[in-house]
Amino acid sequence: MTEARSPAHATLFVRPVDSPDIYSKGSEGAGARLSLGARAVVHERTGGTRVFIDGEESEARVTRRALELAAPGMAFEAHIENDLPVGQGFGMSAAGAVAAALCAAELSGRGRREAFLAAHAADIEGGGGLGDVAGIMCEAHQPTRVSAGIPGRAVDRGISLPVASVAVLGPKVSTAAALGDARRHGLFRERGAEALAAFMSAPASIDSLFDAANAFSSSSGAESAEVSEAIGRLRRLGVRSAACLLGSSVIALAPAGEVEGALGVPAIPAPTTAEPARVTRRA
Repeated sequence: MTEARSPAHATLFVRPVDSPDIYSKGSEGAGARLSLGARAVVHERTGGTRVFIDGEESEARVTRRALELAAPGMAFEAHIENDLPVGQGFGMSAAGAVAAALCAAELSGRGRREAFLAAHAADIEGGGGLGDVAGIMCEAHQPTRVSAGIPGRAVDRGISLPVASVAVLGPKVSTAAALGDARRHGLFRERGAEALAAFMSAPASIDSLFDAANAFSSSSGAESAEVSEAIGRLRRLGVRSAACLLGSSVIALAPAGEVEGALGVPAIPAPTTAEPARVTRRA
């Protein structure tokens, strides 16, 4: 039995990058690695792989595929516990896949690189995030992906969000469905390139990060009505916030109680972290 943990990754702006090579496919953009994330407990078994998400057996296509790719020919029972909801722009599918793949690689005698490659390919194949695994792989509070894929290249501009909270405002969003629309996909490419160029040309700061994120989400149609209203309401109170992509959620630079009071919905403390995704127990 092996346990591993991975941080979550909230995408703030994104430029999808297509490629026939799955390890070059993904995205450029910026995100925040959250101290909350996913924990996996995995042990080998016979008779086929079973995956449980938050206590319930699940098809879990992304996690199941990550296990297959990280340890070909082996079968596992995997239990994934998520700190944040899936489908809300927190990269939870990727976090669960990374944690599970790290366990499977450990049990099969393979390394971290194979685990990250497996998680990335599984996330792409399963219609999850396009760059969350790359963001998780970069051990920075706020990784900025300047080239796509795995390993790709992500840079650390020294930005952290020590006082941050996340709040969910509406129903979950399917990344695959959202990016399957050709018009939206093209708009994301155009606006994502603009956001990345603006952020990289400005002095690194929380303001430049959130300026680029707000410009991207508002101009690309990535904000739901609830998210737009929440960002505006928080801005009027002097609180910076941004959409978590692709979801009906926001990350705000304020304590959870303040965010709850402003938006009238539960908020969760979610400071950023540079801690690596890692195996935490071997037995």
